[in-house]
Amino acid sequence: MISNAGPSALVGASFADVLPVGGQLGNAVSLGSTASGGASTSAFVISGTTIQGSLTIPAGGAVTVTVQLTALASGSYTNTLNVSMP
Repeated sequence: MISNAGPSALVGASFADVLPVGGQLGNAVSLGSTASGGASTSAFVISGTTIQGSLTIPAGGAVTVTVQLTALASGSYTNTLNVSMP
């Protein structure tokens, strides 16, 4: 979840999610987002194993980005989404 505690709106921020080693983008991949408090996202762009998009989050708003993928091997994976300010 990406949230904005304020006091100002976060406009035009971008995010990049580099999938963990062993992740595979294919037909089984599912991408989605849920926004609250007036927040919004752009359409996602997938490039190799990186998912990118932009965000607008007013003070008090939040966005949850959900990525479901097929793993090449069993085990535990850690996925980190990085946000860059405009």
